[in-house]
Amino acid sequence: MKLIKCYVTSFGTLKNFEYDFTDGLNSIHQENGFGKTTLATFIKAMFYGLSGKGKSKITDNERKKYRPWNSTGLFGGYVIFEYANRRFKIERFFGSKESEDTAILTDLDTGKIQKETFDLGRRVFDIDEDGFLSTTYLSQKDFEITSNASLTAKFNAVSDNAEENNFEQVVSRLNTNANKYQGKGGRGYIADEKQAIADCERNLRDIEQSETILENLKEKEKNLTIEVDGFSKQVSVLTSKIESSARAETVATKKQHFNSLIFRAEQLKTKLDNVQAVLNGAEVNIEQISNVSNSITELERLNVEKIALKSTLEALSVSTQNNKKSKTPYALILFILSIALLTVGCVFIAFELIVSFIAFGIGVFFLVAGIILKVKPKKQPKQDDTLSIQQQKIAQIENRINDLNGVINEFFVKFSVPVDNYYLALEKIKRALQEKGQISAEVDLLHAEIIKLKEDPDLKVEDVNFISTTDLRQELNKINAIYRQKADELAALRTQIERYENMVGRYTELTEERDLRNEKLSALEERYRIFNLTINYLTLADDNLKRKYRMPLQESFDRYLSTLTDGKRKGNIDVDLNVSLEENGLSTSPEFYSEGYKNIFELCKRFSLIDVLFTKEKPFIILDDPFNNLDDKNLKSALAVIEKLSKEYQILYLVCHTSRTV
Repeated sequence: MKLIKCYVTSFGTLKNFEYDFTDGLNSIHQENGFGKTTLATFIKAMFYGLSGKGKSKITDNERKKYRPWNSTGLFGGYVIFEYANRRFKIERFFGSKESEDTAILTDLDTGKIQKETFDLGRRVFDIDEDGFLSTTYLSQKDFEITSNASLTAKFNAVSDNAEENNFEQVVSRLNTNANKYQGKGGRGYIADEKQAIADCERNLRDIEQSETILENLKEKEKNLTIEVDGFSKQVSVLTSKIESSARAETVATKKQHFNSLIFRAEQLKTKLDNVQAVLNGAEVNIEQISNVSNSITELERLNVEKIALKSTLEALSVSTQNNKKSKTPYALILFILSIALLTVGCVFIAFELIVSFIAFGIGVFFLVAGIILKVKPKKQPKQDDTLSIQQQKIAQIENRINDLNGVINEFFVKFSVPVDNYYLALEKIKRALQEKGQISAEVDLLHAEIIKLKEDPDLKVEDVNFISTTDLRQELNKINAIYRQKADELAALRTQIERYENMVGRYTELTEERDLRNEKLSALEERYRIFNLTINYLTLADDNLKRKYRMPLQESFDRYLSTLTDGKRKGNIDVDLNVSLEENGLSTSPEFYSEGYKNIFELCKRFSLIDVLFTKEKPFIILDDPFNNLDDKNLKSALAVIEKLSKEYQILYLVCHTSRTV
């Protein structure tokens, strides 16, 4: 297999780059920044695509790293190569995500477009990308290699094994499955099943103990049920007694209420008779009483005024008879009158407030008038004229008094009340009228209620003796509290019994479950044993397979190591590609050597792998400046090996320094 031509449309720093490959050595010597590693990655990407999917760091994600700057379009190109004596062209372009990638593989000899393009690298090299990077693609970054699944599969193919079994993946899956059955820390199907069996055994032991407990609980339930039933009957009896007593109490209360209504009706009748006696059957209303009250007030006022006028008239008469011998002025007369009226007011204040107030008022008036006359005397009318005027006023007042007395007497004569005091008599009539209305209204209500109660059948029941419901209820509350407590205990006990019955009822179920789980455990342990046997047999088969290619690999490794170290170093490479060196008869790890020697050992490992693995079709080799750690002597040997290899393989050698050119 060899490369014929490549064209980079756009990939990283390369754009519209074209290169025609030759057989043997293709050396590209360019300064840093030209894009040598980019070109090597481009060729790898044409066969295997871009790696680092899902990684955020640009250095680990080739899609991010090699997308041209300031570009959102597709990037890529094509490679023309020869494989199995036929020429092919692979065109790949990459987008911002894998779903946008395109790939076209064309058979240039027939012009047909091939299918199964994206798995091109595995089909051509018989290895995946990891295997490719571990053999034919060598860079300074990924110098060291170890045995991997892809190389194991390739060894299978070299050993004429028809099936390309991925040993490591198969063993890994077997180990994963085996760990599911019995893993570290007591985990896995087997441990779970053993735990489930132990739980069954523990539950069965608990059930055996529960049977004895259940018998005791049922005996306790029997006794407690008898107690609860007894208290229940007591509650029923007391409830019935309370109902009967309450009924009798209700009847007694109704009868008592009926009798109280009858008694009250009789009281009201007596009271109404007394009121009627006062009213004497006369019809009267509040307005009439108010009018009479006004007449009485006016009569009292006129009586006071008449007394005052008569006192004045007597004084004037005495003055006239003495032929005016007295020098007492009118002011003195007014003072005398005021004193007389004030005295009358004091006398009547205990009996009639209105008369007293009138007397006080007139007395104060005369007193003020006397003071005024005393201070400022006026010309007085003739005494004869004054007497005449006073006599006329008295006559008018007496006429009005007679009229009022007639009206008042005509009113009071209709009633049976003493009239020694008009106001007291009138107040008695007024009160009797009000009481008559109130009593009549109450009597009507009582009669209505009495008529209604007479229709109640409870009043026809004979009187019975009854126990106080209060005492009965207290006793019921006490019994009820005990009954509820016992009932709660019984309910809790039955719940406990039900739980134990369920446990005992599961005995057969648990026994069957335990037996089934024991069978399942045996099956699991057998499968686990088979997994371990399979892993052991596969490991043994893999060791046998690796022993087949170990000698050719060792011979090739010795040849390259002798060339690169002038025969001064001897080493050993095992079936897992681990290298050890012989130093003074002792086996030494490469870790004790310089970086330059480490690179030599790894270079020998890669070249020997290429010799052993690719027996049918020689691959091309990409060397991306891998020798920058070698000193001049070792570099010279390495370059000599490259020249020698270029006679058997097509080599793309990318280098930036003149000292490392071939």
